[in-house]
Amino acid sequence: MISGSETHIAAVAWYSPAAWAELRRIVVDPETLEESYDAWCAVFERGVRTLAEAGISAVCMPIDVDGYVAWCGKERHPLDSEGRAGYAAELLRRQHQTPRRTRGA
Repeated sequence: MISGSETHIAAVAWYSPAAWAELRRIVVDPETLEESYDAWCAVFERGVRTLAEAGISAVCMPIDVDGYVAWCGKERHPLDSEGRAGYAAELLRRQHQTPRRTRGA
């Protein structure tokens, strides 16, 4: 979660239907995912509402499964729920980083 003076935001992983189906096929913990994409969407929406009720803005981070797999490999992390959350948080961090200035710029 990233906090500002008054704003709290949290990265939440968002999957397209195709990405979600691929994810269920490759993760080590498929039992933690809902049986259908529609069921997953309903759980996702409830989670976003719960965050909002707690004063936290959810930032939906579209997940590219190949990127997730590569990140988990680099971080030596299993393809599990903790890895999914970590990857979404990493994408949010990257989005909010200030670009580095190059020499002479």
